Amino acid sequence: MEKLGVNRPQALVWSVSTLAALATLLLHSFSASAEGRARQDRPIDVVLLLDTSGSMLKTDPMRLRYQGAKQITQFLTNGDRLAIVGFSGKTQLVQALKPYTADIRPVIEEEIDNIKTEGQYTDLLEAVKIGREILDSQPRAEAGRVMLLLSDGKMEPDPAQGMPFARTLELVHDVLPGIKAKEIAIYTLAFSDQADRALLGEIAGATDAIGLYAATPADLNKTFAELFTAMKPEPAVSAAGKELHIDDGIEEATFYISHAPNASITLTSPKGERLNGANVAEHVSWFATEKFDIITVKEPESGDWEINGIESAEHFTAVMTNLKLAIDWPILVRSQNATLIQARLYEGEKPVVLPEMNSVNKYAFQIIPTDSVSAPILEGVLNDEGNEGDLIARDGIFSKMIYIQDPGEYRMTVSAKAPTFYRTQPLPFKVKPPLITFEVLSGDDRASHNSKHLQSGNAVEHTQSGHSEGVKESEKDSIINGDEHWAFRAKVSKEATSFRELSVILIARSEGRKRYEIPLKRSIGDALEYEVQAGALPLDGSYSLQAVLKGTTKNRQEVEAETDEISFKRTTVRRYGEAPVNVVVREVQPASKEPEFPIIPIGIITVANLLIGIITYRILKKRSAVRLNAAAKYIPQKSLVDAIVDLEGRVSKSEVGIDDQIFEPVVTKNKSTTAENRERSTGKGALP
Repeated sequence: MEKLGVNRPQALVWSVSTLAALATLLLHSFSASAEGRARQDRPIDVVLLLDTSGSMLKTDPMRLRYQGAKQITQFLTNGDRLAIVGFSGKTQLVQALKPYTADIRPVIEEEIDNIKTEGQYTDLLEAVKIGREILDSQPRAEAGRVMLLLSDGKMEPDPAQGMPFARTLELVHDVLPGIKAKEIAIYTLAFSDQADRALLGEIAGATDAIGLYAATPADLNKTFAELFTAMKPEPAVSAAGKELHIDDGIEEATFYISHAPNASITLTSPKGERLNGANVAEHVSWFATEKFDIITVKEPESGDWEINGIESAEHFTAVMTNLKLAIDWPILVRSQNATLIQARLYEGEKPVVLPEMNSVNKYAFQIIPTDSVSAPILEGVLNDEGNEGDLIARDGIFSKMIYIQDPGEYRMTVSAKAPTFYRTQPLPFKVKPPLITFEVLSGDDRASHNSKHLQSGNAVEHTQSGHSEGVKESEKDSIINGDEHWAFRAKVSKEATSFRELSVILIARSEGRKRYEIPLKRSIGDALEYEVQAGALPLDGSYSLQAVLKGTTKNRQEVEAETDEISFKRTTVRRYGEAPVNVVVREVQPASKEPEFPIIPIGIITVANLLIGIITYRILKKRSAVRLNAAAKYIPQKSLVDAIVDLEGRVSKSEVGIDDQIFEPVVTKNKSTTAENRERSTGKGALP
């Protein structure tokens, strides 16, 4: 059978006749005569939650959820009430909760058609909250209360409102239990194999409803019938009996029959064989209680099986032919880390949410090493009572926190044993050493590594609440008393030594909940150990301590691991002449990244400046050479040359005194003076 998906649009093409046939089928399934209507217990108030986020353009390109939303009007009758909400990142109230009548059906269908598929985000939490508010605002004691969620189930909220994981946790752990307590059922319907069916199923199961999925258009007919049958069950007619169809080739069929106290139930095969609790064939297992029966038939006949003895509309029957046991357990866990295991039954893709049936089922687990010959190291039972790690009581999910001490290769086997059938599921997994462990040592025990108290580390992404197998409660919760000579020692695994930027710090929270970060220094004797003395704590008093490891893998993935918290009380008893421990203790402030030394920009600037200097030097040198080559040759005047020659001649003939008139300045005042000077220059009368 081809699955419905974006890559198979031909499977989504509906003809008008197909829609008409679906409407006829559903109308026939749920139309009640006046007499039948009177036998129904009570009317219902329905809030239709329609996903209008952009992601639905991919997961529901043919807008099948709009067709389904409109078809809900075919099964409502006078006395019922309907509200319609479109949601994406925000909610839009399309129609307030008001009484339904047949004459307003066209108006409702038009309102649904006008809802636009737009919105960047999908917030299922806000949708469920607005549905709860609508039902709480106008309660009716005589009416059942239902939400019908049509969505792809993808939690993609606005980041300003919170991360998907946090919003999902709030929905599952905080909101749904309260909705269940108000007896409000949330039925979910997914249209694509891209939908988050696990989340939609969990939403439905947590409110004692059902989550359905349509893989093909053919499946959608049956899915709508199952959905509205669950929401508004028809009155059962005991005289005509109830028929359940079983296909050919089924290896095992399990019938669940809810009935009035001490009712006499009979089961008739297609060939007419009548079975009851007192007349059980060899291939049939029958478990009868005051209010329900469970019947398992090996290799059942194909055809319609008839059930008689159901007398009230409150009771119902179901047949399961593809019961599977599903396990939620990681294939890689850390030793000394409390890890949650969850198991539940599925009928095909649908979780089994039958509290009465689950109450008589038993779930057990066993863990055996596969890398050695050994007896089981751990075994026990799972529970659905809301304790020992189980999140929600009686939701069909059986859970337990498990604690494994030693690393290695293991195989877990989980078994579900019901009164009439048995299911088992093996799962191999690996246990790796913790990334970091933490211990508190007394002053005398530091050298010998005899720890006073040991706590194991667990990665943040795997941290779970609850208690671990093999860890004594008194040991975990006790307060250790010591002085400043005690030490806190963390040890990292060999795997952690390959991390880049590895850091190990001690987180200390005082009684006033102030948070301090104290760096742990690597031990001289062991490269895997980091420690600091208790004297590094700011003051005497009680603290909650834990060691935190941070680093980056070779693939540049950030890793953070932390240990469980240890309660420690320090009382100073400083010895004579002893100096206090000098360790920098930082009260934690909002984290800020220290600026790195800008070596690359400085290098670029330096090289650029060097190149500019070389170029400038060459240009200036070239210009200087041009100026020297272009200078004009100096030619002295002839009169100056003659005077110099005459002077040299006279000097060579006689000595000239420094006070000789020849060195007196020549001042030309008139022609007579000029002649006198000329006479001197020729030597007349100048020398004795």
